[in-house]
Amino acid sequence: MKKATFQEYTEAKKEIMSGGECKEYASTDEYGRNHKTICCENGEAFWEVTENDVTEFWSTKHPDSRKYEAERELATNVGTNMEEVDYKELAGTCDTKRMTDDEARLFIGEELGFDPLKVKIIHEVEDYYKEGNCLKKWHTYRRDPQYNATDWNYFRFDVCDWQYEYENGTLRFYNN
Repeated sequence: MKKATFQEYTEAKKEIMSGGECKEYASTDEYGRNHKTICCENGEAFWEVTENDVTEFWSTKHPDSRKYEAERELATNVGTNMEEVDYKELAGTCDTKRMTDDEARLFIGEELGFDPLKVKIIHEVEDYYKEGNCLKKWHTYRRDPQYNATDWNYFRFDVCDWQYEYENGTLRFYNN
């Protein structure tokens, strides 16, 4: 699926709606996704499905679906400190080792001094965005412990109810 800008989305919609009088139908499915269909008297149609600020759209003129994601300012010092694109690069490098939970606990014990028996490896992280003075959860990512080098690695773990993220050799608190 191709990514699109908000401007491309509005132009695609406008292109269909220039076909005379149009009717719009909207509904929400059992998963909370918003569906919208626009049917125009010239036979053209535009469809969109929105979930978590991501809108997928297509039309009779452009049947390949495209999607745009609302622009948001990522919040800092909350959620994950590693961007998903960086994690995917680390995980996708041929000499990066995806560690099991047991291997990761031993590594964290040896490298950071935590008792491996008290280390709990966490496989989901979130990022947040700012909306006014509030923080809202934006994305949730699945992450496994990864090790490539002392300055290129990733671990998300808890010890005695304290949340940590070890990213590229830097230990940080994980705040959510």
